[in-house]
Amino acid sequence: MLKDFGSYSMAQRRVNEDYLDRDKWLRMAVLNTAKSGIFSSDRTIQEYNDKIWHLR
Repeated sequence: MLKDFGSYSMAQRRVNEDYLDRDKWLRMAVLNTAKSGIFSSDRTIQEYNDKIWHLR
């Protein structure tokens, strides 16, 4: 049941350390957001517009 607790605990420790380094945390947050790509809901709405609504 708790087979992955060790790896979870180590990952949480790294997150805690990164969070304390404000510059590193902000850089990671910005890069994570920038690299997230298009969301599926964005694609779905675009498809609705292209196929049904035909809005500009």
